Amino acid sequence: MRKFALVPLVFLTLSMPFAGLANDLPIFGYLEKVRVGPNALIMNAKLDTGADSSSLGYHKLVKFEKNGKPWVRVSVRNFEGKSFTIERRVIRISKIKRHGAPSVERPVIMVSLCLGSIHKFTQVSLADRTKFSTQVLVGRTFLAQSAIVDSGTTYTTPTRCKKGNVR
Repeated sequence: MRKFALVPLVFLTLSMPFAGLANDLPIFGYLEKVRVGPNALIMNAKLDTGADSSSLGYHKLVKFEKNGKPWVRVSVRNFEGKSFTIERRVIRISKIKRHGAPSVERPVIMVSLCLGSIHKFTQVSLADRTKFSTQVLVGRTFLAQSAIVDSGTTYTTPTRCKKGNVR
């Protein structure tokens, strides 16, 4: 009988170092507004803990070379029809596996994302998201150790990053 009384005590003791971690992180809905790029354009985003990386939908994409390196000129448009165009060096090409369809290759660039008060200059793959209701997909790499996603809520937090804080 004594052995069974120790099991909950041992579990509680071992889990205590992790108890405060989740409580200190902001909680977001699975759909949120984010600020993107140098103009801090507000866009609709899906927070997807099933996706490794983040993705940015484009309106227009032009690939070119600059100093022998691959670059892109990408035009991004939000849900209000506002847009911006940026030029970025392609960091790598990401191979995206799709269920029931062939894999596709997407250029990956660095861009500024702001979710609530979390601001990161992060990698995003460029994708045609015109058929989706959100222009941005925020993946685990951005969310890890920074946020908790509540899949039962949407649009819980306004973006707090200022235009001058993003690039």
